[in-house]
Amino acid sequence: MDPGPDDVLLAGFLPVALLGPLLGLTTLAPAVNHLAPARTAPEELVGPLLRHRASIVLASPPSSP
Repeated sequence: MDPGPDDVLLAGFLPVALLGPLLGLTTLAPAVNHLAPARTAPEELVGPLLRHRASIVLASPPSSP
């Protein structure tokens, strides 16, 4: 990963949301259930991804529903 100033990070995992600003990236923090990521509705991720043209997506592995 070689992020540049035009990249937009979609942070689907809370600790990653802190990483974006440290790298100088515009960072999106969508509405994710961080205790049970597998229960997050797909539109909660896809909507912001498309709307803000995210070029980098980092998220946690899903937990059991």
